[in-house]
Amino acid sequence: MKNDFYRPEKIDTREFGMIVNKMKSDLEALIINQSTKQETKEYVEKLIKDGKPLSHKPNWIFWGFTEPDDMESDARVDFLYMPTYIAAAFLVKSTLLYPEFLEEIPNLRNILRGALLACTGRNFAGHGIKTLDGRLSAIRLFLNADIHFFIKKHPNICPHFTKLFDLTIGILVRNFGLTIRVLDEIVQIYESVGDLQHKERYYLAYGINMNKTEIMKRCQTVEFIGTSSIQDYILRFHRHANIEFAKGESTPVLVWKLQEKDEKHLDGYEGFPKHYMKKDFRVEVNGNPISAMAYVMTPEKIKRGKNKLPDNDYLNKIKEGYRNEGLIETSIYKALSFIQSKNE
Repeated sequence: MKNDFYRPEKIDTREFGMIVNKMKSDLEALIINQSTKQETKEYVEKLIKDGKPLSHKPNWIFWGFTEPDDMESDARVDFLYMPTYIAAAFLVKSTLLYPEFLEEIPNLRNILRGALLACTGRNFAGHGIKTLDGRLSAIRLFLNADIHFFIKKHPNICPHFTKLFDLTIGILVRNFGLTIRVLDEIVQIYESVGDLQHKERYYLAYGINMNKTEIMKRCQTVEFIGTSSIQDYILRFHRHANIEFAKGESTPVLVWKLQEKDEKHLDGYEGFPKHYMKKDFRVEVNGNPISAMAYVMTPEKIKRGKNKLPDNDYLNKIKEGYRNEGLIETSIYKALSFIQSKNE
């Protein structure tokens, strides 16, 4: 992943729109662990270099292509605030993945503070009649980058942002309740943070832990909840199972309820955080939406086993897990076919 951000010499909304879309793709790659630590560090260092203070508010750091006074008011959301939201979200997620960046990368803390402060300029609102759409879009972007965890960990890096973010969530809930499906999803993600502080949580198994015999060896008090699927992710094998972002795809999973000690045992088995990181997903199980954790392979582990077949014993145990729950094994065979096509 390479940071290709630049500001066109001439005002060109089409060109800058493509730059913003690339930023969105880069953020998604970071969120799903498709960048190495070194790539992320270099990306962050360039973001710091490219961030610019406003002439009349030097504490606010933006990644827009020009000063706001030089733009039409409607264009400011897309070409001033949106790239700034994305850049701020990238910095937030980077520091959650690699806390040492705050000490290792010069000026990161100050730039992050300035970026978050700049994000408060419009109270997350969209332009014109799209005020609510813009607010939902901004909140969703930040939640996907785990801003809720960042705020809990660093509430004082930018207190104004923290206060506005919490206030915005409250306004959305009070004014619109659960009548807007997308708002319902956003609010549930935010409220699920409290659930993660409890001593039990939901876990999504897509590999060998779909086999009940196998997971019982590692987790003595685990409880089976039901079957579900992770949308927009596909099963892949790099000697071991992984899930990777693929729009329109889905991966079958078993949903388990873990006690704290179960999760610690799984962390050891999965090699967290060296071999697998944790990512939270929204899924539906037994007709109810929940927030649940899955292990996602790190870039370093992918490189070591990229597109290599799993051994037969490992693969057969996954197949047994599918069969015991009446799941179709299409995802498994697609993953195996993908490897064969790469190795031909």
